[in-house]
Amino acid sequence: MTPLCGRAQEGQVHEGQARDGQAGFTLIEMLVALALFALVGLASFAVLDTVIRTRERTEGRLEAVAQIDRALILFGRDVAQGRAADLRLEEGRLMLTGPERGALDWTGEAGVLRRRALGPDGGVRVTQALVSPVDGVVLRVLDSGGQWHEAWPPEDGPASPQGVELRFDIAPGGPLGRETLNVRRLAETVRPVEP
Repeated sequence: MTPLCGRAQEGQVHEGQARDGQAGFTLIEMLVALALFALVGLASFAVLDTVIRTRERTEGRLEAVAQIDRALILFGRDVAQGRAADLRLEEGRLMLTGPERGALDWTGEAGVLRRRALGPDGGVRVTQALVSPVDGVVLRVLDSGGQWHEAWPPEDGPASPQGVELRFDIAPGGPLGRETLNVRRLAETVRPVEP
């Protein structure tokens, strides 16, 4: 059999003609497709990892802010419900006493802001670690003359407290970041002594 002029033999592909229906991808085409698929997968994994780490950090910070908020609300309520005559501040410890409820004790010890509920007999009923880690817990009482006191009642005579300040720093490197965060709460609603 002699081929006719201008006609291709069966199975041969010439320039400008389509491939046979059974032709597939070349090895280089497959390698390029796999490399692109791997790059897309790697980029997706990196984005997902970043989102998860950001979420974990945000949850930690939100939890720390919620701790601070809860502590400040409790402090404000405790002071607002206390009576001026039942307020004591000694050596960085705030005591709010009451005949029917026992006493509440606020202090900053060992890097933790604590609130303790004491029974009428003086025994500890409940201890709450409210905020941790903290540095420099300061408790002060404001008298009617506008002076701050770190001990209450003052030695130089009776005075009426106008407010109680709780101030503390969140330690750097804690859940809220590298900077020191100064938290201050001034409870101004101390009830006067009832006649």
